[in-house]
Amino acid sequence: PGGLSTYWIAVSLVAVAIGHKKSSRRAASRVARITMTTTEHQKMLLVEALESRDFLHEAIETLIAKYPSLRDEFVSHDGRRPLDLLSERMIMRSERLKYSKSMQMTDDDNTLEEMWKSARLLTSSNKSLELHTFCSSTNVPMSLLDLALKRYECQLLQPDATDGNLPLHLVLLNIYESTDDDDISVLDVLQKCKRAASVRNMESKLPFDLAVSNGWNQRVIWMLLEAYPDVCTQYFEVLPEILYESLKRTNKLDTVFSMLLCNVDRLAEQKKSLVSSAARVHGLSK
Repeated sequence: PGGLSTYWIAVSLVAVAIGHKKSSRRAASRVARITMTTTEHQKMLLVEALESRDFLHEAIETLIAKYPSLRDEFVSHDGRRPLDLLSERMIMRSERLKYSKSMQMTDDDNTLEEMWKSARLLTSSNKSLELHTFCSSTNVPMSLLDLALKRYECQLLQPDATDGNLPLHLVLLNIYESTDDDDISVLDVLQKCKRAASVRNMESKLPFDLAVSNGWNQRVIWMLLEAYPDVCTQYFEVLPEILYESLKRTNKLDTVFSMLLCNVDRLAEQKKSLVSSAARVHGLSK
């Protein structure tokens, strides 16, 4: 009897443990459902604020302050992020304002101002200047970057207060695996201000340095060389180091090939110098 009572006590304890485990699982499941519902609700609120006829900047500001991860969430059924939705609306608003001005119509541009504030909140970066923020963010669509380049063109040669980077530096730092769209972003910034290719940041780095160290392709390297040809003269003596960096990052010789093409005349001069030196040495040996 004593052994039997011990058996039933053990069975009861196991039953209690199993019940507690199931209860914990149910509680965890409820928490997960609530969390998921809350996340979906946050997304819905953000989309409503972005697409509202009366643009709701304050609502967006409150949501992002409380749930910063919403910046990179896919908030629409077709997989678009908040900045994608906002940039489409900003393009439409900009076109409308342009049309109103051409027709000498009065139109309120306060809404567009609020949209720019929200766009800056939704970026993954936080620089002191607007254009620098958009150029250094990883989640900014090309359409919005185009608008920012037009709106904040005066900031193209303004260095960032913390590191001295221009927008061109930031675009080259921002993306490590370049695509065609990324090449276009670099080209857009360069076309707006080629002088930026000759400016060094606080670490004494040219945009060319950042392009090489981050493994950008030959197209980008060539654009930078065309914008600032003097870089070839400055770096001709350190081609081996640049070759090493290029191979380490991409296993390609694009960078060195581009620089050699830019230095054809100098290579020819060095060849003549080497030939004449060899001739002199040969004459002395005789």
